[in-house]
Amino acid sequence: FLLGAWAALNADVLDRMTTPDPLLLAVAGVFSLIYVPTYLHIPGWQAGFIADFVAPLAAMGWVVLILSMLRRHAGAPNAKVRALVDASFTIYLLHQPVILILGLLLLPVHAPPVLEWLLITPLTLGLCYAVHGLIRSHPILLFAFNGVLPHFREQPRRV
Repeated sequence: FLLGAWAALNADVLDRMTTPDPLLLAVAGVFSLIYVPTYLHIPGWQAGFIADFVAPLAAMGWVVLILSMLRRHAGAPNAKVRALVDASFTIYLLHQPVILILGLLLLPVHAPPVLEWLLITPLTLGLCYAVHGLIRSHPILLFAFNGVLPHFREQPRRV
């Protein structure tokens, strides 16, 4: 979070985070190869402390790779992306309770976990975004959920 905030405030940091460095990507790839087998509990693979150490470094490489690809292929302003960005904090605040409720509702259903995930994921996004639509129309709720100060209309002055 702090790195993202720093990148938002400093154009040099943002440029560095969105410019792929071949060495960084190679190191992140090697670190991913060390971490993933430990995470997946592949028999015979025990990296222990090393896996815990390399995981954040591998993640940083993936962040740079994804951000650089997004900057290259989706760097132009886009109204749909702007709307999702505006709703992102509301979605962040609400997604976990929505996932929990949807998961509880699906307990009686004995479907494969992948199918449940394919159902819960878009429903969660849609429901959270719909709630953001309601929040956006109320200045006090918008401030409470997104930290956006209400815009008050100036009243014409009487002379």
